[in-house]
Amino acid sequence: MIKNVDFVSTGEKAVTVAGAANLVLDSCKFTCGPNLNDAKWFFGDGLSAGTLTIKNCTVTGFNSWYLADASTHSTAATVKLDSVEILENYFKNNHGSIAIRGPTDDPNGKVTITRNKFETDTFHQYFWDFVEVSGAVREVLCTDNEFTGVSGTHTEDGKKGGVQVWSKSPVPWTLYFKGNTAKNLKVFLKYLKILLY
Repeated sequence: MIKNVDFVSTGEKAVTVAGAANLVLDSCKFTCGPNLNDAKWFFGDGLSAGTLTIKNCTVTGFNSWYLADASTHSTAATVKLDSVEILENYFKNNHGSIAIRGPTDDPNGKVTITRNKFETDTFHQYFWDFVEVSGAVREVLCTDNEFTGVSGTHTEDGKKGGVQVWSKSPVPWTLYFKGNTAKNLKVFLKYLKILLY
């Protein structure tokens, strides 16, 4: 567990993971340092198994299209996570997206995204949604979050949105989506089931 630490990043990746399991980030502040380009917050490639919990943290000013990836370097997942919890965090003025990917042959367990605040004054040109849960997952609980995009985004071309959830696994999955609010977004929720045999 890492708790009550104030991080100011000095390189491209603020948080990197090397073989860790059951990681908890609690009540920390993560700020992009000055004069950084393509700065990423959470580079999860190397998370080996178990759980990931991020709660009561503030994440500010990261300018890459890649804000966070729970367990990969933005590719198909090879590691199953038993659970992922993103709880009561404040994501402020970050330009990119968060991805939580599970392997199609062994889907992630429950992903909980609850009581977070996501807002930004700038979208990266490759931003797609504030949060993506993809690859394969058994259950997604997304409740009581606030999503605020860049003013005017809802009238622009493209589909910048709040949450995207999909699975390529034949394993059944459930999405609970309740109590969330959105502003200045073209699309609030994207979800589908993809079967590949």
